[in-house]
Amino acid sequence: MAVPYTNANPILYDNDEVLDVYTDDYLMALASVGAINLRGLCTSSSIAPHNPYVTAEDFDRMHAQRVQSVIAARASEMANIPDPILGVEGHLVVPGSGDIDDTVSIGSAGSSKIIVEALAASPSVPLVVVCGGPLTTIADAYLRNPSIAANLIVAWIGGIATAPYTMSDYNGWADGWAARIVAERLRLVTFPAVQAMVPDVPRTQLTTLPDCALRAFMLTKELNTDTNRPNDHDADGPPAVAIMSAAYVTSQAQVRYAGMSMTTWAPVNYNVPYFTADAGGNVTVITGVNVTAGSAEWWRALSLALTPAYAAALTDSFRWTYGHTEGPTPTEYRVYYGNASGTYLGYTAVPYGTNQVLVGSVVPGLGTYYARAYAWNATYGNFASSVEIRVTVTGILLPAGFIDFVLE
Repeated sequence: MAVPYTNANPILYDNDEVLDVYTDDYLMALASVGAINLRGLCTSSSIAPHNPYVTAEDFDRMHAQRVQSVIAARASEMANIPDPILGVEGHLVVPGSGDIDDTVSIGSAGSSKIIVEALAASPSVPLVVVCGGPLTTIADAYLRNPSIAANLIVAWIGGIATAPYTMSDYNGWADGWAARIVAERLRLVTFPAVQAMVPDVPRTQLTTLPDCALRAFMLTKELNTDTNRPNDHDADGPPAVAIMSAAYVTSQAQVRYAGMSMTTWAPVNYNVPYFTADAGGNVTVITGVNVTAGSAEWWRALSLALTPAYAAALTDSFRWTYGHTEGPTPTEYRVYYGNASGTYLGYTAVPYGTNQVLVGSVVPGLGTYYARAYAWNATYGNFASSVEIRVTVTGILLPAGFIDFVLE
């Protein structure tokens, strides 16, 4: 069952802790092999006294550890990794009027980044913010520029997996007013924070990945709390693995914001949103997943990204020209692929105007393929084909594994 986003959407990642999850590592792996366009890495959290579990010093540590994870990824020859930025340190305060539009925004580099990236997106291909923590920075971005709502999907880990659905978990509790803003004003996909729904990442199995700086960093992960996460799971991974695995989500419910109710999250209780069923609602609650599929996707991505770099030489260049000023204009490119020359099993559509993509992002996985690119539009179908190439995809693709589209 498909979620309303794929790897064709630009992705921005916003979370609090680094040490209790492997979601940072997974998304950086996808970015490195060109499977996603990762637009940002952001650290956000409410802090004491509103949130007695997180001090200002904890917030600084979270950001520093996210920087450390990026350094480790780059030292492991991973590419396309953005510099981490700071989101909101704090929480949004309920205005006296109780009106969302009267909420005072806080502002942060993360808020501004979300605005910039959402404005560069579109309603048909919106920015997806994968969020593993409180929703403060996303709500803050909306408050500062409400026009981004049409170009934004929030994919969030949090809430309750059974009806009546609420946002009553740590991530919802940590900034209940931000949760209401997102639930009422934005497109939201919630993946309830239930261990039975998250990818399996046994620590002992991490040693089967290639020896590198990022693997060493992952092996050190342990947040010293009463849970000592990660505990052999990627607890914030569900909204991320759903980007690539169509088999992961198995059931969902469509709902809308209905009101606020008190949560019980010691030592302080706050109001959080609850929902009511609505087939046309703006909120999708994921109610069932295939953990095996999600786990397999996590390991596929990390194994691929950390494999020593290699790409077989292309028998022909995939660079080609098409004089579109003298003929029909494409609306997309279609890259056909197959296991034998001239026999194609399928194709991947690439938006018209794209200058370059990785071969690994347009073929279905590892292996040897024959591939050919065509210009395409609805009137003429396929036209102006490239030469056919033969390429073996075994790991991180070197520049020889790029497809260049050159229109003259």
